[in-house]
Amino acid sequence: LQPGSAATSLTAEEAQHIALDRSDLSSFSAAVSGHPASVTTLADLLLATEDQRFSAGQRAAAVTTYNRAFSAELGLITLAAERTITFTSRSAHIPVTVLSSAPFTVKVVLTLSSDKFSFPDGATRTLTLSRQSTPVRVQAISRTSGDRLPVVITLTTPDGALTIATTGVTVHSTSISIVGIALTVLAGLVLLVWWVRTWRKGRRRRPRAH
Repeated sequence: LQPGSAATSLTAEEAQHIALDRSDLSSFSAAVSGHPASVTTLADLLLATEDQRFSAGQRAAAVTTYNRAFSAELGLITLAAERTITFTSRSAHIPVTVLSSAPFTVKVVLTLSSDKFSFPDGATRTLTLSRQSTPVRVQAISRTSGDRLPVVITLTTPDGALTIATTGVTVHSTSISIVGIALTVLAGLVLLVWWVRTWRKGRRRRPRAH
């Protein structure tokens, strides 16, 4: 044994943080095809955060370095979607484009969620990103008409353990529901009947010419 300070053990909080980071990296690694050097580097950086010789400050710095590198890797994959979409009928498509500048192929899951819309063909799409731009069109049916109907778009790894990107779009629906049309027609008929009755009463009260 060499004289010196005793090895520094991880605290429970540090161990939990590193365990969560390892889970995220494992989920991301499973989604990536092959063994790209950047993912190997991330694994090495994360392993280095567990060095027993680190002081609390050194470990925090190592974790920060890893988190920045991992965030930069995830930042290579982004969502592009129009901020506002107009529906002129109850059914239309929501266009989404997944952008990837990663030098490797990665599999992801795209999910749309909203309590204002239903998705007849399903709200999720499994995509293999092998080029810079992957466009997707998801059919949606509005449950109501109006302004500012929100739709949340999320991109995750196939196991759902890691969220890669998320964004939101606002849909302006100008479609009129069948119930709305029926009520409008009924109101028009009531008004027409009232007008005819009023017109007939007016004719009866009008004095006849001699």
